[in-house]
Amino acid sequence: MTWIRIETNMARDPKVIALAEGCGISVETAMGFLVQFWGSVAEHRPDGDLSGMSDDALERWAGWRGMPTVFADQLRKHFVVNDILTDWLERQGKLAARAAADRERKRRGNSTEEMRNDTVRSTPLTPHRPSGASNAPDHGQPPTGRRSRLEELQQEIAAGGPR
Repeated sequence: MTWIRIETNMARDPKVIALAEGCGISVETAMGFLVQFWGSVAEHRPDGDLSGMSDDALERWAGWRGMPTVFADQLRKHFVVNDILTDWLERQGKLAARAAADRERKRRGNSTEEMRNDTVRSTPLTPHRPSGASNAPDHGQPPTGRRSRLEELQQEIAAGGPR
């Protein structure tokens, strides 16, 4: 599965608003087209280079069914410079690199170390409690073992998402 990053303030992004106005659609609808488009880019052009892509292809990736070339024209006007999606590598670069590394790992086959690391990363957030341990809250203090996992998650987020 390919992941993309979406800004939390996307609905207020001037480029998204301008694209919506240029296409004659709501900002929310524009966001849907952009998310679908970015997902296709992440799968097929992970470097964000749209060189040689036709307007029709761009619009198919977005799911646009409006007037031909309208979405592609607005996309190119607000989100593309020299056939490259603006800010793509800054926003999606780590994810694209991680996906490429994952494809390479799968191509080689999982090593024992990689499989062990994947198992460690998928452990639940709830700490293990020995039988008979109390589930009562300790007045604001995190349960034993949970804080370190929380800190790990915060570090993963700061580093660009889950590993």
